Amino acid sequence: MNKTQEDYLKEHAIERKRQQLYIKNHPNRKERIIVHGGCISCTTPMVEGLRVCLNCQYYGPDWSKPDLSKDLTDSEKKRIIREKKLERILK
Repeated sequence: MNKTQEDYLKEHAIERKRQQLYIKNHPNRKERIIVHGGCISCTTPMVEGLRVCLNCQYYGPDWSKPDLSKDLTDSEKKRIIREKKLERILK
């Protein structure tokens, strides 16, 4: 049986959703998960935990969020995360 491009896209969408649910359910785990190509070189979740991924533009993807995989300082990452949490609370 040959897989069509549509089959591959469906499988990819299912895998992405599974990864997103894992991140939501295990926010304090300090490991790296590749959700998008931008996650490949990211070490932020290994330091901060997977909860950081929820505020990154590659989670979703949601391009209105900041790129937390960049080489930001720890204080810059924490500031961005605090701002995003405050925005969610105030909505």
